[in-house]
This record gives sequence, C-alpha cells and structure tokens, in this order.
Amino acid sequence: MISVLIVEDDVTIADLHSHFIGSLDHYRVVGVASTVKQAWVMQEALSPDLILLDHFLPDGKGINLLRQWRTLARMPNVVFVSAANDGKVIRDALSLGVFDYLIKPINYQRLRHSLERFHAYQHSLTGEQPIQQDQLDQLLTAGSQPPARLANRVPSNGVDPYTLDQVMACFRYATEEHSASTLAEQTGLSKTTARRYLDYAVRQGRLEAHLQHGSVGRPIRTYHRPYPSPSS
Repeated sequence: MISVLIVEDDVTIADLHSHFIGSLDHYRVVGVASTVKQAWVMQEALSPDLILLDHFLPDGKGINLLRQWRTLARMPNVVFVSAANDGKVIRDALSLGVFDYLIKPINYQRLRHSLERFHAYQHSLTGEQPIQQDQLDQLLTAGSQPPARLANRVPSNGVDPYTLDQVMACFRYATEEHSASTLAEQTGLSKTTARRYLDYAVRQGRLEAHLQHGSVGRPIRTYHRPYPSPSS
C-alpha cells in the first residue's frame, strides 16, 4: 500500500482528499497536517510514500517546506495541490522535483490519474527488473494524456462528484446563499463552471434558486439549501 500524508488547512477539503484517496486501490491515508510545523513533524515520523502538499498554510508556504525537504537524505515524493497558479510558484515547484502539480479547485479525475501514474512509477522503479526505454518513455509522458480507462469513469453529465462536494461544502448553513460569482470567488472555479454545478445541484434537489432583484441592473440568481418545511 502507498501511504499518503495530506497537508491541507481547510478541514472540508482535507476530508474530501482523505475520502477520495481512501476509496482507491493501493492507497491509504496515514495522516493529515494543517500547518507547516505539523507537516514537518508528521513527515519525519511517518515517512509517507507520497505527500499532497498545499501551498497556502497558516504558518508558512508549501513551497518553502518543499525546499526544506529537499535538503533531507530522502526527499519525500510530493504532489503539489494549490490555488497558486502563477508561473513562479509552478516553476519553483517543478524545479524542486514535485511529481505533479494540481491547481485548485481539484478535478478529482485528474487527481486519480496522477495517483495511478504514481503507483505505476513506484511499481516500475522499485522492482529489480531492468527498465526498457519504451517503459521509461511511458512513465515520463504519462501526464500528457489520461489513460482511456479513466475517460470511462468521467460521468456522462460532466459533473465530477468531488467537485460537487466542494461546491456543496460552501453551503454550511440553511441561510447561506451564493451566486455563481460569489461561489467562483470562494472555490476558484470559473463563473461558468460554478453556475453549471449550482444548476445541477438544483436539479438534484440539493439546492434551491431564486432571483434577487436589486435597484439597478439585471436580477441575480442566488442559491441556497432547501428551507425546512414548516411543521404541521
């Protein structure tokens, strides 16, 4: 089994990561850290095979933690998971040897693909058999195109269930409302994608929508959890 340490300060997202990884063959989550300090201690104590590392943490940046880990005799394998999408952070992470870089909000089919690649990588490079060039080429270029079998797992409606969970997690209370714009700001989704997931949740009965009329401009479509029916 491949052991995974999750470094993520958002409890909801950490739970989603943990649940998703726990559902996969060959993987088990051995710990969750929410700060740089916890991540350093848990990495040293647990020696996980793989770390899912967020960039923005309460007491520091994931990229700096990555630099510290690189000084170790055994640098951990890292999949960098972050809303940081500027070129410098991405270049720095790649130059520091991360196995993969995923931009939030996570597409969990993409994460599945990354973890399947890592399993193949571990299986191939830790064995005793010589590696052939075509096998090495497949490992090095696997990130460019998800395997065909993964495409079959993508729901025909185009809605990723774990992304939908991230959307629903923004409606913590019955009175909490969001528009496509406010949800996009909170999750990092595009406004179009946010509206698609919101409307899907309405069709599923998980959310309700109504038009909010302001004094100026077009009405705004807002969404909230269904209000409880009044007791008879």
